[in-house]
Amino acid sequence: MAERASATCEVLIDGQPIACTREALFAGAPTILDPLTMTWGRPGAWDQPDAGSASFRLRDQRTNPQPIVDTIHVGSKVDVFAEAPNPDPQPQVVMNQGFESAGTSGGELLDSWWALETLPSALKRTNLATDPSFTTTSGKTAGGSATLAISNAWAQFGSTSLSITPNGSSNLSAVFPLGGSGMTAFETGKTYTVSVYIRLTAAQIGTLNTDARRIRLHQATGGATTIVARSAPAPNAAGVYRLSLTFTVAVDVTQCIISVCNGSSFAADVMWVDGLLIQEGSALDVYFDGTTARPGYTYAWTGTANASTSTERYNATSTNATVRIYDTGSGFPVGQGSRSALLDNDNTRARYLFPPAQWGRPWMRNLRPLQPNEVWTYSFMARLPAGTTASFSTRGFSASTVDGQTINMTVDGALARTITGTGNWETYTGTVRNASIPALPRWPVFALTVFPESRDFAGGMPDVDAITYTAPPLATERVQVWAGRVTDLTVVKATGRGAIELDVTATGEIAEVENVVVGDEPWPSETSDARIDRIIDLIPLPVTDFSVSRDLLNWELVIPRDVDAQPALGLLRDYASMVLGAVWPISVPGARNHAWIENTLNRWSGWSGPVGQLSACNMDASKIAITQAADQVITVAAVTWQQIQPDSSFIERTESRVDLVASAIYGARNLNLATEFSSLPAAQRTGDHVLQSARASDWGLSGVEFDTKHVDNTDGNAQRLLMLLLNSARRPGSWLTITDLPEWMPVELASGFVEGGTITYTGGRWRFDLNMSSGNPNGGS
Repeated sequence: MAERASATCEVLIDGQPIACTREALFAGAPTILDPLTMTWGRPGAWDQPDAGSASFRLRDQRTNPQPIVDTIHVGSKVDVFAEAPNPDPQPQVVMNQGFESAGTSGGELLDSWWALETLPSALKRTNLATDPSFTTTSGKTAGGSATLAISNAWAQFGSTSLSITPNGSSNLSAVFPLGGSGMTAFETGKTYTVSVYIRLTAAQIGTLNTDARRIRLHQATGGATTIVARSAPAPNAAGVYRLSLTFTVAVDVTQCIISVCNGSSFAADVMWVDGLLIQEGSALDVYFDGTTARPGYTYAWTGTANASTSTERYNATSTNATVRIYDTGSGFPVGQGSRSALLDNDNTRARYLFPPAQWGRPWMRNLRPLQPNEVWTYSFMARLPAGTTASFSTRGFSASTVDGQTINMTVDGALARTITGTGNWETYTGTVRNASIPALPRWPVFALTVFPESRDFAGGMPDVDAITYTAPPLATERVQVWAGRVTDLTVVKATGRGAIELDVTATGEIAEVENVVVGDEPWPSETSDARIDRIIDLIPLPVTDFSVSRDLLNWELVIPRDVDAQPALGLLRDYASMVLGAVWPISVPGARNHAWIENTLNRWSGWSGPVGQLSACNMDASKIAITQAADQVITVAAVTWQQIQPDSSFIERTESRVDLVASAIYGARNLNLATEFSSLPAAQRTGDHVLQSARASDWGLSGVEFDTKHVDNTDGNAQRLLMLLLNSARRPGSWLTITDLPEWMPVELASGFVEGGTITYTGGRWRFDLNMSSGNPNGGS
């Protein structure tokens, strides 16, 4: 007896399991009566996919403590899953990033991966001065013959400064801004740089102290305190000057004090000081305190404002760190294969994030997630300067969250692993576990944090290569078939013993995005992918967890636009269409409102998506539609674009690109594509892409219908195809080939791209009625 391909069906309504079998029905459980029907996708290759729908009849026997009929409502969440034994349980390499397909020689700058110079909580430096902008005289000591006062006559920062007024008895006038004794801000063995701004309104007169207009360092090693270092003096002339002094505190020092010396004895020689910066290290940096505001950084007081130290931290607005690709011909050593990634972090602490696929967002469509508490193995190669360090972690991105999530999964039992460079390529291996809270599936993103001292060395900059994550075998495979929300409920009838039957209709979950509007403010000119990101980021409550994974689209510059509140999903589809993208609503376990934007050009330029094959012997040959039709061919692509005028208005232009060879055979077969491109070359490129991807092909599939009741799975291939077509995240655009076509057909096999259709679960089996777009990935003119 032949083995058949099969998979169970599981439905959840608001998380409550609903049975799909007659056995459960007879046992009195809430059950979905045959059939359960789901529609999805699009009718043809040039349409945008719709939200999809599901319909079924639900019988509730009212035997549960809380009957489903009492809780189901319009808006209830419907999830449909399929599960089957894995026909080939093998370890799965989920990520294998060797950079072989990225760039050529010469160090191209790529934005395909995240390269963040800034970290949300990365401390850059601390100002150890506790009242750096001089708002009070408390805690400060007058030196020699001086009177200290808070002044609003001048301020370099904030609104006040400190005035040092000589009282005439000597020229030792000065201020000790941290007090006159102790080790208030310093630690032995460390190097510090102190700087301060001073102001004179006129040149000082009389007999001046040799330390006039200087910073002085006073230290003691058990005896008297003496001056051991001085800054260069400021000019003796009216103006504002910055003084600075760098020093190292000796290990035997018991007191370390700084002062700023006026050095005059005349009361008219007032000197103002402001902007005191004390920081560890030898660098003279720009001043800051807890009230500073500067792009790319976050500032805060560690305690009470103007009475505590302050911190400067990186934030996520600066992206000077970059990833460059070098090959073996560039003179840079490569870890494995012919290319490696060089990490250029511009002499600052930087984190580099490499998602499972090449492009810069987690590409969850074709990937297996790391389940809660599941353990995977990892391996990567890195080359760091000898003795310097980097921190490796695995970032756990979830489909229910947007980019920027910062959940670390445990690496070798810890959140991060520190690696020390040897100057040579080294291989690092270990395990990673999804122990994140909440317990959701996570897609691993390789994260390597490089520290400033790793930047410059004779052997080159830090490099990384051969990043792999390997998941253990799965005994069973569980995929999400569909997800949506209830839109209609109708009571059909009541049966005996209090049972009730409801007709339920649900719409795909992405419809929520269709019902919200975005665009209160005008949008500037930007790239099409930036415009798509803008739309996603603007989607408001309650759709807080809408997320998108995507191919790298063929972006072009688009014109400014005053949107004035438009449906978000419609805008997303419009801008995807302009660059020949398709917005597929897909369902991923643990995800909500997820979409995948496909670059349809990938289909014709080295298609690497899911591939399936099925013998015509397993289906009714009359249900196989193969086509060789002129309507599959585009010979004229008419692309509109917007030409800017001297008054900054725009005039719509149309650029027509013609395939002359195909036109001679098929005549003029037009496709009109409206865009907001701001240049003629952008319209020309897009028109050429259309012609490239809509050329004549041989016989191809335009539709197919089959039932798993008849599918022979002796070799296991049919089971793999079944799970591919049931998987909402993988079936869109997959490449399906039907073999063993009957002799009366003109070809022995035919292929096509899966575009949409209907999936039905009935009688314990799955039935497919698929819309296909016939095509050849190598189609020619």
